Amino acid sequence: MVCSGTKTKLVWKKDGYKILKCEKCDFGFLVPYLTLVKAKKIYDEEYFVEKRDKQHLLDAKYKLHYISKQMPKGARILDFGCGNGEFIGACLKRGYKAFGYDISPFSVAFVGKKYHAPVTSSVLRKSLYKKNFFDVIVAFDVIEHMPNYREALELFYFWLKPGGYLFVATPNICSWDKKILGRYWYGFSKIPQHINYFSPESMSLLLHENAFTEVKVRRWGFVRNLDFVLTKLLGKGMALKKIGEIAFFVPMVNMMVEARK
Repeated sequence: MVCSGTKTKLVWKKDGYKILKCEKCDFGFLVPYLTLVKAKKIYDEEYFVEKRDKQHLLDAKYKLHYISKQMPKGARILDFGCGNGEFIGACLKRGYKAFGYDISPFSVAFVGKKYHAPVTSSVLRKSLYKKNFFDVIVAFDVIEHMPNYREALELFYFWLKPGGYLFVATPNICSWDKKILGRYWYGFSKIPQHINYFSPESMSLLLHENAFTEVKVRRWGFVRNLDFVLTKLLGKGMALKKIGEIAFFVPMVNMMVEARK
């Protein structure tokens, strides 16, 4: 639990799994909860290969455009949960010094080879990076996967420079689309990968608990092109490729949380 609440309610149940939500701070969690050992087994080569398409590069560029206002020239940035490295690639093209961390050795090997960036999948510990080393740390679509998310937040604070920024993108269990769709919400489709379901209140509590300040939460989502969206909705994309390539921002599912050390 994130807060001192003791009462929970069932919000989703399927195939032997269920999600309980705290009635006080709206933090949700999967039951049975994934251990770190089991989590590592999920993120193999197949998991990352299926995410290797242009949609993720478009999304990475949009995220960088959003956070770049808080990044000084030549900033050091850690992409925590770097996946296939699209965000690292976008940062390097803009002249930033990008580093990566991921739980998956396959991911780290792929990103290191493709982008020649310093990446690691070592055991999470303070000594991975120096104190006050990074200007910015990002954790996009990763904290919802982590059994050890509290430990990660403590390390983010240790590694960030005074005045540095943390950006966390994660599904919002109190989002407008969750309220409409209920148990059919897209955020519940990633089981058992997603084990934590944060709300604006629970994220704010966690960050303040770890001494972060200036916590801001805004509605977020993802960038996708028209062909991708129609394929998901109708089972087929656009016949006219140029129209199908039109990309746009879909403001649903996620929230973007910004905090300062």
